[in-house]
Amino acid sequence: MSQKIDIDLSKLYDSDFRYITNEKYTEILKLHKMLKDERIEHTISKFCDGWQIVVPADDDRRVCDVVQDFYSYGVRNNHLEMMIEDRSGSNIPQVIGDKTAEGMLEIIKGLVGAK
Repeated sequence: MSQKIDIDLSKLYDSDFRYITNEKYTEILKLHKMLKDERIEHTISKFCDGWQIVVPADDDRRVCDVVQDFYSYGVRNNHLEMMIEDRSGSNIPQVIGDKTAEGMLEIIKGLVGAK
């Protein structure tokens, strides 16, 4: 059964039809601070109407990225979604959603240790 979702586009896009960063996305900012405190290399940038954190690998790829935006799994609970880049050769990334900053930090620590 599909459910209808009413979206107020004026809250998602500005008058030039660019995404407006939503201030309610606080869990990813918490993760950003936790990564800084742990001295785990990463970048944070605007992504859709929210944020994206990228944890780089030693090559030109990424270990993973974490997003919090209108489309991410768990956003209704102020939770985060992660994509772990595939290193096995199958080119199928693993997606983990609906996790807290603390949960994502533990996953990232395990991944960075396994770079």
